[in-house]
Amino acid sequence: MAHVIELSSPPSSSESETPDIDIDELKDEISQCLSSVKGASTFALFETLSGSPNPGLYLKNGGVVGLPLSDRDAEAIIAASHEAPFGKGEQTVVDKSVRKTWELSPPDFELRNPAWGRFIESIVAKVSAGLGVDEADKEVSAQLYKMLLYDEGAMFKPHQDSEKAPGMFATLVITLPSNMKEVRSGSPMQEKQRSLRRPNIRIMNHHFWPDVTHEVKPVLSGHRLVLTYNLVHETLDPKELTASSARSVSTLKALLSQWNKKLGKTPEFDTAYAFLFEHQYTDASLRFNGLKGHDQGVASCIRRACDESGFYFYLAKLKRTVTGGCDGYYDDDSVSFHELTEEYEKSISLLRVIDSNGTEVAKNMTVDHDGFLHEEFFEDIDPDDEDYSGYTGNEGVSATHFYHRTIAILMPKTHRIDFFLNPSSPRTSRYKYIYDERLREYATRILQWFEQLTNHMSDNPRDMGVRQDLESVCRMVILESGKLRIEAVSNPTVAWGRKPNGFSDEVLACATNTSIALDNMSLFCETFRFWPQEPSSSMLRGVGKALVRYNLESLLPTISERLSAIGKLSNRMEMILALQTGYITEAELLSKPVTVAQDWAKSQMDTALNSAQISTAEDGAMLSNLCKTGSSEVIFNKILPAVKKNTCHNPMAMAFLAGVISAGLSGEIEARVSQTLFKNVVSDLASNFNLTPILHSQTNKMIKIYGFGARAPGSLAATDDGSEIVQSVVTLIWNCFALDCQWELGQILGKLVSASSNQPAENFDTIFIPLLQQLSRSLHDKNISVQGTSFKGFFQDLLRSYVVIHVGPEPKLAADWTRSRTSCPCHDCSELNIFLINPHQQVWRFPVAKMRRLHIHRILETMGGGFTHETERIGSPQTLVVTKTQASYLAARQAWPKRCSIAKGYLQSFNANILRELLGDLFDPIMSLSVSQLSQPPFQTTHISERLPFEFSHEPTDLESCPPTNFKAKGSYFY
Repeated sequence: MAHVIELSSPPSSSESETPDIDIDELKDEISQCLSSVKGASTFALFETLSGSPNPGLYLKNGGVVGLPLSDRDAEAIIAASHEAPFGKGEQTVVDKSVRKTWELSPPDFELRNPAWGRFIESIVAKVSAGLGVDEADKEVSAQLYKMLLYDEGAMFKPHQDSEKAPGMFATLVITLPSNMKEVRSGSPMQEKQRSLRRPNIRIMNHHFWPDVTHEVKPVLSGHRLVLTYNLVHETLDPKELTASSARSVSTLKALLSQWNKKLGKTPEFDTAYAFLFEHQYTDASLRFNGLKGHDQGVASCIRRACDESGFYFYLAKLKRTVTGGCDGYYDDDSVSFHELTEEYEKSISLLRVIDSNGTEVAKNMTVDHDGFLHEEFFEDIDPDDEDYSGYTGNEGVSATHFYHRTIAILMPKTHRIDFFLNPSSPRTSRYKYIYDERLREYATRILQWFEQLTNHMSDNPRDMGVRQDLESVCRMVILESGKLRIEAVSNPTVAWGRKPNGFSDEVLACATNTSIALDNMSLFCETFRFWPQEPSSSMLRGVGKALVRYNLESLLPTISERLSAIGKLSNRMEMILALQTGYITEAELLSKPVTVAQDWAKSQMDTALNSAQISTAEDGAMLSNLCKTGSSEVIFNKILPAVKKNTCHNPMAMAFLAGVISAGLSGEIEARVSQTLFKNVVSDLASNFNLTPILHSQTNKMIKIYGFGARAPGSLAATDDGSEIVQSVVTLIWNCFALDCQWELGQILGKLVSASSNQPAENFDTIFIPLLQQLSRSLHDKNISVQGTSFKGFFQDLLRSYVVIHVGPEPKLAADWTRSRTSCPCHDCSELNIFLINPHQQVWRFPVAKMRRLHIHRILETMGGGFTHETERIGSPQTLVVTKTQASYLAARQAWPKRCSIAKGYLQSFNANILRELLGDLFDPIMSLSVSQLSQPPFQTTHISERLPFEFSHEPTDLESCPPTNFKAKGSYFY
């Protein structure tokens, strides 16, 4: 038998030692203690008042209304009213089968008797006391909401009121005198119910919490007139409630102490306990100062006991789901749920959990069903909703019941991480997509706790509880990482895919950073075993500090081995520099030598230059930054060979050249060194220049490209507007022009022209036209004569290609029915080709089996418009009918003017004088979009490699005006 603590008197010193009890007995004791909290409150009150004042009811569209209500005044009210709606899910609807009531809002009527306001104030005092709300100094008020008229047959089926105003804690209903002979209304809640069944001859009031289920039974005759008010408070604080006595707090503290002692010794003791509140709360009202009646007393008792016993107290919205078999009929005509005859599955989830400060600490969290919640709490309680399967063939009938409740959660402070980060759920599915999703959700919860606790520790660095929680989260990550790694090895595959090896890099990095922030060497060494695939710079700076702080330089070879797996040069270099920065920062703080870190970094950089992939714009920017701090030996013997060996990766080479020229102008690199590097690299780049992969990437809107088109992370971005590509190419062109690299300039411009010949119109819109516009503006701004320069042939060839290929001639109607052939060599397509090239045949009938018809269908669809092809479903085999149409011509005819308009807009955006000088004799044909004139033998590009001598003395002005590069490497360099 469970041990029951006497609540009638304070426990003596000998009683404070609670006898040895098991977990079920302990939970029974806690439940009994909390249920016994005295919270002088009720869920609903009903009262008939005599000597009440007349409210002085006046309709703005109807005049004075006398009381008791007459039939004439009732008709006047109806004429001024509208049918009352009700809330159904997210909608507000009118449905007379659910609610049949007339409704007026306060703007439509007045209560003119001054005594009525004082009368309402007196009712508020009684209501507050009756519902367990202390109204003194709490700004409790009654806000007039509606006037309702129920005529014969009017009713409102069982429902709950919503929270209509901030701080609303109850609904007050005033029934005014009328000629109604009988009315029945009720407010059921769990096992409680109160009903009114009396003639309405005086003013009556009844009031209840918003979540109390209540109904208005049909009026049998006459009318019922009521005023409804929202009772609102603003500053109610559970700590100030008188409902919880010192006895209850003392009893609960003794039970919590016993729980804490048992928890460390008895494994089966649960880490958390839930107690159901009487009321349900919305998200807006789920807060400690929003609790009502008995719930306020319970919360006050729990909070005081937990604060003094080393426990946490949370509020949560709970969803309980029970699925089972049932009969195909209802047990009771008044009950709309099927009774479950057998339970198949049960689950509990916490939809939202808040702490004492109102901060959300968890949401949509699944918890263990066993032990967390007493099943007895749900006995004889109807579910809030049901999903009924009905009859499905030979299978039995089943139903799922859903319960929504608000609960208090109690747990020892030492075990809250175990509860909120319970690791059981991520590894509960053999299907990869479910497994991945659950692991991601679990990782998100861990990151949220890291952030929340880290912020708290920053504000309260001496809070040992927070530090212990952070260590617990780290150890949870270590434990689960080990299990996930073992599972990935022992069971590498799941349905439809391979299991991941463990947590994301972000989670592992957070654990490592936290161990360093906690200054816990053993914890750091444990987290170090689970190295992320690509550690962040912040993590590596922390690791560098830890190596110095704990004298762990012996880990450097292991770190080197792990970094060697990072393929991309810029990523590996950033990691090396980050670790070096952290090491040196800590070493200088502790007055230790830094040579170990510097020597290690140099060795790793040499290795990276020889083994890492050097292919992206970020790699080029990183290498140009290394030139700023590197010696001449390093620059010319290590960096320059690495770049020249990889100039086939154009984005990398362009970013490197832009970086070294910019550094030369700013003085970070000697000007002579900068120019020498540029000329050494640009000659190789010109030979390997190939913008086609980047243009192809731009066409497909891919974000990252690499080299000759193979995709890789971190290379020159193909943005929607192509601005980065344009800027990089323009920078390269102007630097070649300014440094007198005329052969290289001619090669680059010529290859751009060649690349443009097979590009879609979209790349002219985003790449080539903006490129020409930038060059044109620069030529104008610099006042450069274009005669004899490579730019003249470049502009002529690009714009001629654009007009001829992408604008094209005006479409003409085909002279006959000749169409292009298909390249398919099959027998059926050979017959199709005979039809296609026949200038006189418009329709082809081809009786053939289904699969052969489908092949012809597919071929014709790939050939674009200009045909209809349908199956004539008569006879066997059915007949494929192909008809040549003018659809292609009509579509082209409609599209051509739009292309012309776009092209003219582009051409008019150029400075006319500069464009005329650049285009020469081709100016008029290009500006008029004369494809016939431009379709003569291609304009020769012999002078693309020619230009007038450009005095080198202009270099500073020209180079300083070059567009800057967007690619910047990060960090400090000690190379």
